[in-house]
Amino acid sequence: MQNFAEQLSAARKERHITQEQLALEMNVSRTTISRWEKGIMMPDIDTIKHLSKVLNYNFFTVEGLAEEAQTASEAEEIPAQAEENTAQETAVHQTESTPRKRKFVLPAVLGAVLLCAVLFVCLLTNQKPADEPAVTYEPFTYAWYQQEQTPVEGQAFVSITIDEDPVPVIHDAGFSEELGWLFCFKMEEVNGVPFTVEKITYQMFASETRCDTWTYEGEDILMAFGNPNLSNGRIAEWWGGLKYQPMKGAAIAIEGTDANGNTLTFYRFAELSQEIPE
Repeated sequence: MQNFAEQLSAARKERHITQEQLALEMNVSRTTISRWEKGIMMPDIDTIKHLSKVLNYNFFTVEGLAEEAQTASEAEEIPAQAEENTAQETAVHQTESTPRKRKFVLPAVLGAVLLCAVLFVCLLTNQKPADEPAVTYEPFTYAWYQQEQTPVEGQAFVSITIDEDPVPVIHDAGFSEELGWLFCFKMEEVNGVPFTVEKITYQMFASETRCDTWTYEGEDILMAFGNPNLSNGRIAEWWGGLKYQPMKGAAIAIEGTDANGNTLTFYRFAELSQEIPE
């Protein structure tokens, strides 16, 4: 009988869902999904129930799963490298390993004391604290995505479209508070030169200077597209989703090589509407 990790991977692939898409649905990072599927990390009971609902699969048929999940939730796990929290995953990381919180009490107190000291000095000098440094991901900045792309003779040109721009807010039970965005970037080579996708950069912009960034290569692209080659009118789709929150837009950039040996990059930015429907 397959263990939980094997069943999770099989159930996800059977439904043609990428690790990124499942991560968005579960409100965790793609790294967390990968760790679950490799058996490195075990979700708690409530999370497994949610996975069963999302993938329409009863994971509780796995022998000893409840006991294993309970043990995992009580065990203290110290990762080799801390993961970077994003707007989508913060709440989940706070519940995945409750004992881990105790280790951050002292740094949190020291940080609060330091912040108070900085504010006190600023008040004395009648100055405001300096703005936080912008978080950008070169070269894929907000301004970069606003540049227009045009076909070049003898080179592939991938047109990336989206059904609605700006993307509307929708009511959906899959989102917390039942509000969010669902969108699909559609990619098609339109200049008659086959193009092979080798890397995907996917970004969510909270502002023009601050964004969360994910990159995908190799197996992840195969799982998302099935075939990374864009030619003969074939359209590849990249689905995204995000619960409603202050967010400016979503963007995707694909890098690769065309049949004539040209290394090229194509991109698209989609604005996310903030208007809540009736």
